[in-house]
Amino acid sequence: MLNHNDFEVNEAWVVFKLNESSFPTAEGLVDIYALMDIGSGYIFGHVHSMNSSIPEKSSIKELFLKAWEGQSDWAYKLIFDEETEITTLFKEYAKDNGITTEYHSQSELKNITNDPKTAFAKTVFK
Repeated sequence: MLNHNDFEVNEAWVVFKLNESSFPTAEGLVDIYALMDIGSGYIFGHVHSMNSSIPEKSSIKELFLKAWEGQSDWAYKLIFDEETEITTLFKEYAKDNGITTEYHSQSELKNITNDPKTAFAKTVFK
């Protein structure tokens, strides 16, 4: 199982779905994908998927650029916990910028992603 202290700040970023299952809004079902620096636990931002649609590539690019602006550098690796069309977009953008990608199961990332998921659930589903 991976932990925050296994990584230096900006060594690795993780992309993960904040919500356990799609949740309803007035516009339809939504999933939220966050990009987080593992070493610091800082979430750079998120993109959303409405009704299982794929976010625009420009949304992924904007999120990566926001992360880069915060660090003035790219992480060495991007970790993800599921193979979806959305994570594929993240992986493509990462590879285009020299960031290696790695898959780890949700159980391996639980110590890293559980707190943000819990906080998100408490905030959204009060």
